[in-house]
Amino acid sequence: MLAVGVFALGLLMGLVGTSAAGTSFSSYGYYTTAGNNYKNRSYIYTDHDNNHSAHASTASIYRDGGNIGAGWMGALPRRFNGNGVLLCTGVWYYNGGPASSITVNGCYINSHAGFGSDGQTRAWHGSGYYTYGAFSTLIMYS
Repeated sequence: MLAVGVFALGLLMGLVGTSAAGTSFSSYGYYTTAGNNYKNRSYIYTDHDNNHSAHASTASIYRDGGNIGAGWMGALPRRFNGNGVLLCTGVWYYNGGPASSITVNGCYINSHAGFGSDGQTRAWHGSGYYTYGAFSTLIMYS
């Protein structure tokens, strides 16, 4: 019954990836800012060598068309539990030099339970940043 409740909550939250263990990736989200096309996603992974107890949340942003200047892209990993409660917000990271993508890990939690990731990304629009949420993903354990 708990698994059904968590699954239903996941559908309401827009969860698009679920895994029994290992790595779970969300679907890509697509957007355009200041004439640049981007996609983002979040993922979560576990350490198989440590009884699946070392978890990391990740946020990624990718620019179509090659590198873009320093500071134009940012990513923020976020972690929530199996009930959708936000547990951890990482730190914003921005590309320090020309890059076509960045991936940021954070919100490490050691626990044998279900967790999800729903990072955020930012793109520079000329005088500030637009922030875009990445789709969520969830890892569940039996």
